[in-house]
Amino acid sequence: MVTDPARIHPTDEGHPEVCTVFSYQCIFSEEKKAEIEKKCREGKMGCVECKKMLHEKLSGLITPIRDKYKDLKKNPEKVNKILEDGNRRASDQASSNLAAFKKEMGYG
Repeated sequence: MVTDPARIHPTDEGHPEVCTVFSYQCIFSEEKKAEIEKKCREGKMGCVECKKMLHEKLSGLITPIRDKYKDLKKNPEKVNKILEDGNRRASDQASSNLAAFKKEMGYG
């Protein structure tokens, strides 16, 4: 991921406003945004360290999703049951909506 192109060494002063990684940090590490920005501008945090911090944050968010995927992949019967239940509920709701629409339009 592209970071500050003007920053050559980790101790160089950074420009977080042009850094893609910092943009993601603002979204996923909002509570640390000010600290990250300050350290970057002062050359106290390098781009690699910032990327690692973002990676850890995103891994923490993605791990439960990945675990759920692995569980579902092992249980195709469970997936089929979920899909069948969802299909039934969607069909019931669609029938109800169509009946209400027909009634309002004077067709039912």
